[in-house]
Amino acid sequence: SNGNVVILTEVPQRKSSDQAFEFIADKIGAYVKQASVKSDRVKWIHLAADKEAKVNKKAVDEQIAAASPIMIFAFGSKSLAYLVKDKMSITDLTGTTVWDKARQCWICWSISHAAFYYQGENIKTIEKAIKNFGKSLKNISGS
Repeated sequence: SNGNVVILTEVPQRKSSDQAFEFIADKIGAYVKQASVKSDRVKWIHLAADKEAKVNKKAVDEQIAAASPIMIFAFGSKSLAYLVKDKMSITDLTGTTVWDKARQCWICWSISHAAFYYQGENIKTIEKAIKNFGKSLKNISGS
């Protein structure tokens, strides 16, 4: 790995105002800075162009391989399904960090950033997951 960090979301930022995306991007940016990781080491990868589009697994595989991350911060159940074959719950994993043997990198988990819109409680859950990402990144980057 070359110390890159991949932020894996189900879909890219919406063209119109996207508070949820801006929320996670701001918070992630702040933690990346705190961990003394240069912002050009952060690669945003999206599973699909929009909610209806199918995941192009090969394209995502190639993007992640090219980034050669030390850590992936994965948002949402589609990211979970893409990264892990077992049937697991993104809600249960949110706020945790696991070592991925196959990819030789750490993965931090969060519910989808889009959940931001549906329930006040979700914002706290996403914040908790981002906080865990920040702590994990600091530990890994040794800062």
